[in-house]
Amino acid sequence: APGRGRDHLCGAPPFSAADEGVQYVEEKTLMLVSGASIKLGSDAALGAPAQFLPCPTPYGISCASACWRRGVLAFAEKGLRPAIYVHSFPSLKRVAKLEGGADLEVCALSFARNDPWLFSLSLEPDLSFTVWDWQAGSIVCRGKALNQSVHLLANPSDRHFPAMVTRAAITLWHVRRLHEEYTLDAVQVAPPPADEDEDTVLGALGGGRDDEGAVGFSAIGWGADDTLYASTLSGALCCFEAPSGTEILERRAALPGAASVLTVLRKHILAAVGPAVHFIDLESRALCLTVQLGSAVLTLDLAPSCVSLVAACADGEVRKLVLARPEQIPSTPDAAARPEQ
Repeated sequence: APGRGRDHLCGAPPFSAADEGVQYVEEKTLMLVSGASIKLGSDAALGAPAQFLPCPTPYGISCASACWRRGVLAFAEKGLRPAIYVHSFPSLKRVAKLEGGADLEVCALSFARNDPWLFSLSLEPDLSFTVWDWQAGSIVCRGKALNQSVHLLANPSDRHFPAMVTRAAITLWHVRRLHEEYTLDAVQVAPPPADEDEDTVLGALGGGRDDEGAVGFSAIGWGADDTLYASTLSGALCCFEAPSGTEILERRAALPGAASVLTVLRKHILAAVGPAVHFIDLESRALCLTVQLGSAVLTLDLAPSCVSLVAACADGEVRKLVLARPEQIPSTPDAAARPEQ
């Protein structure tokens, strides 16, 4: 679905969450990891009666992912040689049990949006990057990552270009088909030197750097046309082409600080920096709107209809943000209205 924005963010009352990873599994329904179960409930209040999908083993769940377009969710069990379980939603019927992809615990999962592929990554020193066909219940191909990922993110427009980010570099994977088999190529993208982003437009965004001189990445987010946006630890906002990893220098901008999450909409980037969510215009790269959530934002997830988001925060709460009046999203700081409370 195309991204949408607005000029008023309405902050709904926070509801409790047992885990920081909260995702939409369908419109108005969220899922999160709760001990050895997946908890599913309304995005209005997860404290209300909810469904629980238990892990079939007592070891607990290491990570989970959902794909509302395909109507499925997946989770990995903790422990050695873990299995990954794929279930349909809302029936919660098991679709597949995926085995043999890793020797150590799986630390990240991400679904391809339009195809029955699932990407997984295991912990160090195993670092097995596996591409699954969850409908067939089989491995498409495997590779070895260089470092443990902070975040693994499938490209929503092309299943062949998943990306992962570590503090030191971005890995752009390319799944290639050779005759009847698939192979993996990887391109390592290093952050720009700290002194190279001194001339970015940080002053226009009205911020200061928390990690002066730090070199590394903090977050990534897929844009349109196989472009990947990334935040550096020093607050630079970069844009790279996939699968080459070439930076589009004219799109270089800056953030008020290192972002923990980047979400790219049709005309704006949402960047979570500390307790604030910043709306940045894609064309001008100007800061249009800032919403304070009261606690550092750990994750953001956009609803299928693109009219609301959920933000998991460091205080253990999850806050829902409603995207109202998408046709009136501001394009400049002067046009931004004060968010409704």
